[in-house]
Amino acid sequence: MGPVEAITATAHKMARTIYYMMVRKVDFQDSGGDFYDKLNQEKMLKFLKKRAASLGYILEKQEV
Repeated sequence: MGPVEAITATAHKMARTIYYMMVRKVDFQDSGGDFYDKLNQEKMLKFLKKRAASLGYILEKQEV
């Protein structure tokens, strides 16, 4: 996709967010970058566990 589609998608997402906030009368709460980093890490771990299981392995999280 090109830059025009990216701009359109971003504008659409912003419009939906603003509409949601106005209808439900809620304030915007910035989750911050750490939230998305943690979410991405959890998704990656879930994917890797599933992939390892399909190959016959068990993946365990090791605390460092």
